Amino acid sequence: MRGKLRIFLLATLALLSFALFFWLVLWSRGAVTSDGWVKPADSSKTEQAKAPAAQDKVPDENSGKNFMFPLPPPFSFEEIAQLMQSLKEKQQEYDSKLKALEAEREQLARVKNVLEERKQEVLVLMEKVSSLLGELDDKKRGKEQQQAAQKVSEEQNLKKLAKLFAGMDVDQATERLGQMEATTCARILSLMAPRSASKILSQMDPDKVKTLTQLMQQGTEK
Repeated sequence: MRGKLRIFLLATLALLSFALFFWLVLWSRGAVTSDGWVKPADSSKTEQAKAPAAQDKVPDENSGKNFMFPLPPPFSFEEIAQLMQSLKEKQQEYDSKLKALEAEREQLARVKNVLEERKQEVLVLMEKVSSLLGELDDKKRGKEQQQAAQKVSEEQNLKKLAKLFAGMDVDQATERLGQMEATTCARILSLMAPRSASKILSQMDPDKVKTLTQLMQQGTEK
């Protein structure tokens, strides 16, 4: 659209310049006056050229005269000058707006490039965050698996201890279990047969029996 408008303005300016040049050439040769166009008389239509040779020639009253045609010029010099000045101002205004649009387009292109760079940086950061989250998930799963394996191994060891204490003498089993931490002792007793656990508990201090009983109930609820 801008290119078509510029071509139209340039073509109009060129046409007016050519018309002004043509007008000046005609005016300099006397073919144009301020009153209109000047046309020389046509002498080919005189009837004297067709008359007999013996007849006296009658002089043509219109011979050597010019006929004036009252055709006003389309534009005066002042109007053409004003029109050319107006076109020049329009061209300058158009060039100014075009420069402003070009500057705005360049600024938008720079902003677009900056946004594209920021977008690439964000994508890189997102990839790093995703990678770190994946590593954390792997570590978490590994830790959970390790804890589960450790729990299974610990449970198996406690079952072995429970079987071992159940086969011991009651006094000996009571003495060794009494030296253990209360939670571990409660877990071993909960894995033993109720009859064997009751024999051992009957040999312990009542306060400790109360504590172990509570811990055994909590373990059963879990």
